[in-house]
Parts: sequence; C-alpha cells; structure tokens
Amino acid sequence: MASTEQFPSFETPLFEVPVLKPVTGSFCSFTKLPVELRRLVWTSYLQRQRIITLQLTRRTEPFDPPYMVETKRLYRHSTLLFVNREARRAAQEFFSLRIPCDNTTAPLYCSPAFDTIFIHQGRHQGLEFIADFLPKLAKHDSRGVGVLNLAIDRVALEDLERTRSEGSRFAKAPVIDQLDTPALRAFTDAICRLHSLWIVYIESAKTRQMGALDFVRAGVHHNRSVPVFPEVQTFQRLPADSRPIETDLRYVGTRHSPRWAIDTWRELEAQLQVVRKTPLEFRVMLTVDSNRQIVDRSTAQNYFKEDERQFREECCRRFNLNLPPWGHCLDREEWEDLRGRLQDVVGFWLFTPTAFDESSYGWDIVRDLTRHPPELCVSDLGD
Repeated sequence: MASTEQFPSFETPLFEVPVLKPVTGSFCSFTKLPVELRRLVWTSYLQRQRIITLQLTRRTEPFDPPYMVETKRLYRHSTLLFVNREARRAAQEFFSLRIPCDNTTAPLYCSPAFDTIFIHQGRHQGLEFIADFLPKLAKHDSRGVGVLNLAIDRVALEDLERTRSEGSRFAKAPVIDQLDTPALRAFTDAICRLHSLWIVYIESAKTRQMGALDFVRAGVHHNRSVPVFPEVQTFQRLPADSRPIETDLRYVGTRHSPRWAIDTWRELEAQLQVVRKTPLEFRVMLTVDSNRQIVDRSTAQNYFKEDERQFREECCRRFNLNLPPWGHCLDREEWEDLRGRLQDVVGFWLFTPTAFDESSYGWDIVRDLTRHPPELCVSDLGD
C-alpha cells in the first residue's frame, strides 16, 4: 500500500461561484446613453467586495510615525481608473479612501463600504501601531469615514493575551497606557465606527496536510475543505459553504486558540467602553497561506496538485507509517466519495465567535466545528 500508483489519479477542480461574465467586444451605443445611466453602469461594476492587505513594519530609525505602511499582497488598481475620463471620475468618487503607502507611489484606492482592510504586522508589536494608524485613515477619506470593515491577525492581541495568561485577567491592555487621552479617544472612536471585525488566522499548510504529530488528537488526515488564501483581492461572500465539508469540519486544526483572541478583543472593548449604534459583525477568518503562489486559476491548480503530492509523501509515509491516502479519519469508500464531490477552494472561511465558545484554550489542537458551518468567501481568479 506504499505505492501511490495503487490509487486512482483525480483531477483537482476548483469551486466556482456562478457570476455574470462581461461580454467580449464593444457596445458602440454606450456613449449615447444618458450620463446618469452610464454612471450606474460604472458604479455597478465597482461594487465588489475586496480584502486589502497592509503591513505595518517597525522602522529601524526614529521617525514619526515609527512604522512603515506597505502593501503586503499584490494590489491591483481598478481598471476603471484607466479606461477614460468619465470612468476614472466614477472610480475616484466610489473609492473615497486613499491610503498612502511607503512602498508605492500611488495610494491604494479603497471603498469603506465594500473593502475590508486587513492590517498585518510582525510579532510582539501589540496594538500600538494599529491604534495610531486606524484613526488617521478618516483624514484620507474624502467623506471622512475611514475604515468600516477591519481585519487583524491574532498577533496584534498578543500583549493583552500575555497579560491575561499571567493571571491578571482584568489588567489594562498595554495600548491603553501607551496612548495619551486624545489618541486613546480617537482609537476608541475608530473602533466604534466599525461595522465588521475579522480576527484572521492564516495557517500553515499543515492545517490541510495533517500528519501524525502535527495536532493534538488529530491523526493523519488530508483536510481538503479548508480554503487557501491567494494573492488577489476580489471575492464573493456566500452565506454557507455548500460543499460536502461535514467530515472535514470535525478536524479543523489551528495553531493558536481563536477563543483566546475572541475573549481578548471583547475585554479590550470593555476597557475602552466602546458603545455602538449598531452591533458589530464579529467573525473569525480561517484560511491556509499559499505563500504567494496563487495568482490565477493555473497557479491554483498547480498549488492543489502539489498539496496532494506533499500529503502523500510527507504525511502518509512519514515515520514509515505507510498509510493509504484516506489516513486515519476516513475509510476508502468515504475517501473515494469525497474525492468525486469535494472541490478545492481559493478564498477563506468566516466563523461566528460562538463556534469557539466551547473549544479549548490550548494550542495546536484539532477542533470539531460541525455544529457551526462557516460562511464561504470565494476569491475571483478570473477566467
């Protein structure tokens, strides 16, 4: 059973969301339409959800601010900015937020209503940079709105997590003592304006390729349901993942504890005395890092083929296990059935915080999330 040739070779189809594709060619009568109708066409084209990744990096020399703002993942400007004067004007009105970056000459054109700003930063920096950066974005918005949809990775909460883990559950978050009163008020106001907050877990490939020693209580399992994060921004958000993912939801591995991060954020809001007019849409975002490999459908297919190969070579045969590709969690019939029906996805899952209410605080643990099916966000890889 050690030879991969004993098992059938499967294609790796990608999960696709039915979308209206633009018709090729030209519509010569478009310029004859009333200007109001043409604006509606431009705006309709622009109204797509995106996730824009920024990295806040500490500067090596004293500077104000003490961090650099950089685009971490490939950012693509809207094509309407380059079509003609009318289209560019429509895009500029739609993208009211212009975020200046240190590693680009042009700002990032963003829409507070449709874009989620994902602020990524290095370890052991806490919320210090985010607390300074977030309120400033309202000044770069022609409508004075700033960020309405925010995503942060869990390392931003490490300082407060560390404080809580040392037994001082109700100790102040370090960022509260680091900011003066006006800055603290501005940070609190920015949090109050948020419509949604995602705590991001971009896990390693081991979340899909579970080996015998990778997670507590895991065994060997190829969790093909977990989406993989690409280098593109646009995505379509679905209310549920319609694929047959029930088996894989019993074996969702995370290196860190989402419950800890959820409790930490809630405690921070309580300390800041955050008051909102509408409830915050709070989610845990879970995906696997593609290591900048996925930029289109072709690179996605290559990634998933390599993912399959690595699982068989490194997980099924590591430590001379000589396991078949269905591992410990499936029998052959289940594996063959899922191989025929389960499609790989480029994008990410969104879980409600209640999915982790009863989960352990521990690290490197497989969690059973079958009672909490996630939303599915499918990235747009083009044709």
